Amino acid sequence: MLSNIFLHTVLGDWFVKEVQPKLSRRSFIIRFADDFIIGCELEKDARLVLDLLKERLERFALQLHPENTKLLPFGKPSSSVQVDQRNGTFSFLGFRSHKGEVS
Repeated sequence: MLSNIFLHTVLGDWFVKEVQPKLSRRSFIIRFADDFIIGCELEKDARLVLDLLKERLERFALQLHPENTKLLPFGKPSSSVQVDQRNGTFSFLGFRSHKGEVS
């Protein structure tokens, strides 16, 4: 329970109050316990969020898990993009999502 309260402040509130105002377009955060997804409309915003997030967590002696942290495009690819099973795939709360489908 304490970790949820801690992450609400350290991650959730911080993202809404400090990060979102710095972004060019829309963004969101979905969090359950210590698992979360952050979405950004623009890749440059997503890269900024990732950098800021790493800095923020380091202040509290925390770090992102390298295998569970990825920056990926999510949306309908253009016809020139090669699509394979890894593009747009991630797991959240035990569910695997691929190209907008959840399994």
